[in-house]
Amino acid sequence: MVDTKIFFLSVVHGFNQPSSRRLLWDDLRSSCGFVGAQPWIVISDFNVIRWQNEKSSSSHFDATATCEFNTCIKDIEMEELNSKGLWFTWSNKQISVGHCSCRLDRALVNSQWQTEFTESKVVALAPSVFDHCPLIVSVFPYEGGRTPFKFFNF
Repeated sequence: MVDTKIFFLSVVHGFNQPSSRRLLWDDLRSSCGFVGAQPWIVISDFNVIRWQNEKSSSSHFDATATCEFNTCIKDIEMEELNSKGLWFTWSNKQISVGHCSCRLDRALVNSQWQTEFTESKVVALAPSVFDHCPLIVSVFPYEGGRTPFKFFNF
């Protein structure tokens, strides 16, 4: 018999402007009541960093936006899913002086998710032609077999 697991998945995209992102924070708070005691994962390009070290350049650090994001995460009682792979998940793709990289993409999970899917993790892969890294969420542990050889040409 197959063990069926039910969970909520939210995939969202944060607005570029902090004032517009406040609507997302309010929506997440509202959704928290709807989800209730079910496992919940939110995967997103939140378009905001949580900490100052999540940006390669110290210029244009918006402490207010960061605080609002962290307050929302606390309010909805979520934590970041264990992460592997690249630290910075977005880059402006500039080569020299104007280069900036940030950690904008992440997966947040509630305590029910952590209890139900104890082996889950998120991996940020190489960005390829896009400015964001693709995220892969694995729910169950890898069970055997050889790890395939991978080569990233960049």
